[in-house]
Amino acid sequence: MNGASVETVPPKTRRRYSAAEKLRIVTAADAALASGEPGAVGTLLRREGIYSSHLAAWRKQLRANGTKGLEARKPGRKPKLDAKDRQLLAANKELAKLRRQLEVANAVIDLQKKGSPDEDVGQERLGSGGQRPPSLSMARAISGLWEWKPKASRVMRRSLVLAASMRAFERPNSRTL
Repeated sequence: MNGASVETVPPKTRRRYSAAEKLRIVTAADAALASGEPGAVGTLLRREGIYSSHLAAWRKQLRANGTKGLEARKPGRKPKLDAKDRQLLAANKELAKLRRQLEVANAVIDLQKKGSPDEDVGQERLGSGGQRPPSLSMARAISGLWEWKPKASRVMRRSLVLAASMRAFERPNSRTL
């Protein structure tokens, strides 16, 4: 078999009808139906190369939305949000993420300070030399962070615990602010 005898047929593409073509075909079908001639609508459908279901769907679209209903639409569901709403949602999401990061950063900074993040601890709980006992400071800080940030990621919680535990084992005069 040589290459000249092989016939290739290009794949068929789906025909698309514009709103004006659909309107023309629907009005022609209505005119053929009004003429009373038997088989006139069938002849029109064969000539145009469409099925009766197309004609029924186009008539339904025309009744429901007028000529605007015959215009081509993007396939699939309509998006719930338009571009402006999606952009606003993304900005709010990023803002919430940055606020969470700021809260965590502030908590870590509070843990690294000499004082406890809770300032309501009275003088009677202070150890010798005016320093808070490290275990009390660490326990209050960690419990406060757990209540304050219950949905923190595992890595974030581990880093907070590590920072608090490092704070607990520091010597009081080993660090300068």
